[in-house]
Amino acid sequence: VALVTPTGPRGGAGDVPGAISRLLDHVTTLRATLGPSWTVLVALQPHADHALRDAPALRGAVVPGGVSVNLILAGTDLLVTDASSLVFDYLPRDRPVIFMAPARGERSDGGQFYLPRREWPGPVVGDLKELAMAASRVVEGHDDFAVARRTWRARFSSLEDGSASARVIDIVFGGRTDSAVARTVQRDGRTRLLLHLGGMRRNGITSSVLSLLRNIDHDRVDVTCFFLEPSHPARLRLAEEIDPRVRILLRTGGFTTTRASYVRVRAVYTRGTGDPAELPPAVLAVFADEWSRCFGSAEFDRIADFSAYGAMWGLILLAGEAPLRGIWLHNEMVADSHRIVNGRRPLRKRLRAVFSLYGRMDRLVSVSPSLRDVNRQQLARFAAPEKFVYARNTLDFGRIDVLAGAPDPDNDESARAVLRWLEDRQGSVVFVTAGRLSSEKNHERLIRAFAEVHRTHPATALLVLGDGSMRRQLEGLIRELGLSGSVLLAGFQPNPFQFMKRCQCFVLSSDHEGQPMVILEALHMGLQVITTRFSSVDSALPPGVGLVVERDVHALAEGLRNYIEGGLGSVSFDSAAYNSEAMEEFYQALDIPPIGADRVEDPGAPGVEP
Repeated sequence: VALVTPTGPRGGAGDVPGAISRLLDHVTTLRATLGPSWTVLVALQPHADHALRDAPALRGAVVPGGVSVNLILAGTDLLVTDASSLVFDYLPRDRPVIFMAPARGERSDGGQFYLPRREWPGPVVGDLKELAMAASRVVEGHDDFAVARRTWRARFSSLEDGSASARVIDIVFGGRTDSAVARTVQRDGRTRLLLHLGGMRRNGITSSVLSLLRNIDHDRVDVTCFFLEPSHPARLRLAEEIDPRVRILLRTGGFTTTRASYVRVRAVYTRGTGDPAELPPAVLAVFADEWSRCFGSAEFDRIADFSAYGAMWGLILLAGEAPLRGIWLHNEMVADSHRIVNGRRPLRKRLRAVFSLYGRMDRLVSVSPSLRDVNRQQLARFAAPEKFVYARNTLDFGRIDVLAGAPDPDNDESARAVLRWLEDRQGSVVFVTAGRLSSEKNHERLIRAFAEVHRTHPATALLVLGDGSMRRQLEGLIRELGLSGSVLLAGFQPNPFQFMKRCQCFVLSSDHEGQPMVILEALHMGLQVITTRFSSVDSALPPGVGLVVERDVHALAEGLRNYIEGGLGSVSFDSAAYNSEAMEEFYQALDIPPIGADRVEDPGAPGVEP
């Protein structure tokens, strides 16, 4: 028996005639190749269009809808499929598999496969000729993928002996707990931390949390990370950078509730509420159900939202029980809520909803002492002052060193163009800045200040790393000031350190910041730093390092001249000591005790002095 299991019409619900034609081609090819001693069957998805099931051309080949596909798999000798989940059900049979897939390896819905094609336990065919060749190998008795198939079986279905479902029923419904079928997770003395990472986009928050997960003492903290299932390749690559000692739980799917109920729930997490404790019981029940859907009966000692720019995630986390729950404040949150992008304030409603959660959190963790003070003052009506604490971000300095020392890219024309631009300016003083091109970063002030300096010091240049909504406006300003040969907007660069190491001085011109990690990255690389005086700048720069100037074009220009004329001296920054101090602040902010110590279960006493 050969079983064909397609996912369905590739052109959408209206492509039934095309799907029938393709299926008939597959069935006809297999029948001709396999010969009269084989029976070719087709198992359709449960939601497949009735027209497919009733197509006269496929009559006699389609498995009836009421028959379990697993019963058919039990008697199948060759599986031909593009529904990869069935492969895992079929592995215990240890029989050949042929994969039908588009030539480029993408699913018909545009998504990506979980595992690279080179690891699949069977040939991948893209047309009928390749299908016939693969099927003929089976008829001739060749089993080319036996080793790969058994590797998958050992990896994915080693416990499947025909009784796995019975064991699950015995445990879940029968309460069976003997050691042969169930394992109890024992406490090992570590603090169990659940940490929401956010959207896994390439930004400062993601970089900070990835660094935290590498620097945290995993002998002291048992870390579970929680975030939305990443489908975009760039987010998948970021997820792969998570420290392997971290447990990962992904949120997939959505709320299990009615459409009318979801409308009310969505209004709560998009517009906010005065007090989450006063939400209608029906709404709270939806978030409690979502907690159970995501985490089951798992228990944690600490729950924290590190991203903290979406109230939905905070409400899900608040539905879980823990002695202490915290949320991060990465910036001057009130100022961030008024940030203007393309003439609009996209974060105003979203952050207003987040602010409404602060009263139920035990710790509001800013990323510097100065930022804590600013947020405590500006957000006083949302939470008691003793809840505001701080923990500076850590950096993965080892990774920075590796990226800075990476060989020049051969296949990235954008990066090569920046390197050529830098080579052409050898002998010049090259200032560099990095960050998104948005209003609060105020690149316009930096460019105008540089223009003042460049008129009297022509052997200077400015490299701007990053992209954003202000790009066109800044390009126009550069042309207006006649700086096209001296200022380069390099756009987003995956490895900014290969360029920063070729520059001499880092400049930040922001109106407000949290703890800009690029300052520490620049100091670690030996660059002197000039920054404007945003409210948390005293905590962003280590004592005695760098130069702080007023948020004014002329003051910033004077700072640039000061560097050119040698007035800033050398850089002294102990990266290891900084990280050690920052990690202790993190442990204190969440009251995480040393391993084996008694836990602090009273969230009323903050771990960092207010």
